Amino acid sequence: MMYAIGKRGQAPRIWACELPTGGEPWFETSEDDDLQDRVIEADAIDDSLVISRDEPWALEVSLPLLRARRWEKAKAIRDARINGGCQTPLGVVDTDPQSRLNIAGAVSGALLAQQAGADFAEVWTLRDNSTVTIDAAAMIALGQSVLAHVSACHAAGSAIRTALERAGNVEELDAVDLTSAYPPEILI
Repeated sequence: MMYAIGKRGQAPRIWACELPTGGEPWFETSEDDDLQDRVIEADAIDDSLVISRDEPWALEVSLPLLRARRWEKAKAIRDARINGGCQTPLGVVDTDPQSRLNIAGAVSGALLAQQAGADFAEVWTLRDNSTVTIDAAAMIALGQSVLAHVSACHAAGSAIRTALERAGNVEELDAVDLTSAYPPEILI
């Protein structure tokens, strides 16, 4: 079966063919990929999908399925922003999971050193591979900056999720900006 997928009143921009043998579907998209998140996998073809009665061969996707697809895209953006680095008082640091674990360990060491009245000095490598020697207070400040960055990304993701849940139709769903609520992206 062949499906042409697009916005009502516009030329289709995604074409899909479900193989008669039950194999994997084939998809082709036009250069305009704003419908890319609406490509349907074979196992997602269920009661949430209906054949449009208004346009022959047009596949309409239910609002809950579209909302779930947009949320998956939003989560990927959120995670990329969390892991994309952040500005600290010392410069830009990496914030991928391993870097955050390293920072948390160093902050713990700095706190323990402060509590014991011991000296703390750590040579820390920044995102651009330059190094800085930092004391306990600077290490704690670096950790607080990373925490604030991660928290801001989660708050942005939560606001986007709320906006997606409040969308009452496809146009409102498409109007939800998935990127603007985040802290500035670090490009290096």
